[in-house]
Amino acid sequence: TGGLPPEDILILLSSRNDQLDQLQEAMRNTDVAIDVQQNLGLARDKTIRFVFALLRILQNPNDYLAWRTLLGLRTGVGIGTCVSIGDKVLLNNLNYKDQFTEGQTAIVFSAKETGAINGVVSIMNSTAGWATTDLLGQRASQIATILGSHASEEDANAWITWTAQMPPDMTLEELADILGSRSEKDARQIMKEIYMRLNQPLPAGLDPSGRVRVMTLHSSKGLGAKVVF
Repeated sequence: TGGLPPEDILILLSSRNDQLDQLQEAMRNTDVAIDVQQNLGLARDKTIRFVFALLRILQNPNDYLAWRTLLGLRTGVGIGTCVSIGDKVLLNNLNYKDQFTEGQTAIVFSAKETGAINGVVSIMNSTAGWATTDLLGQRASQIATILGSHASEEDANAWITWTAQMPPDMTLEELADILGSRSEKDARQIMKEIYMRLNQPLPAGLDPSGRVRVMTLHSSKGLGAKVVF
């Protein structure tokens, strides 16, 4: 590369699943260090979406979309049940958020719908006393328990694995910022700021210095490089 810093080189993948493994092996064989950007943000992961919705409600109990998201991500609750609950709220001129609080109008809903609603109530009751200033280390295992009860053990294990790479002293508010970040770049910047606040060294996985950057075409939006493959 004629002395070009590796971090100025960008490799874009059309399919992470089809191409990444082969690329990583080829780079290892030629001793080229790469920085593979992982999905730090919300993305499409069910486990992360579940936790993000929970944190959004902690931040703002009037976040109607977060209530709807949490309802739809519970195991055993299908789209039909979610739509039916929403329709009955509109038809009876009710407040959607109130159905998950003391303002619930249970007589309007079927037993199945009431069970789905009460499942979300149970989730948020489990977070009574929590604050967004709480540390991830304080709440990570409790969130895993909630996931195990209302999603699946697979989701709970995925959460435990995901949080193992996060600093336990980050706050729940910072965690929500990461999960809700609009891009990989934004998520990494938030992570860097957290490590700076904690006065801890930046993990190698977050520092692209001396590494060729590898990411999907979609996640590269807004980024630039001197050489792009």
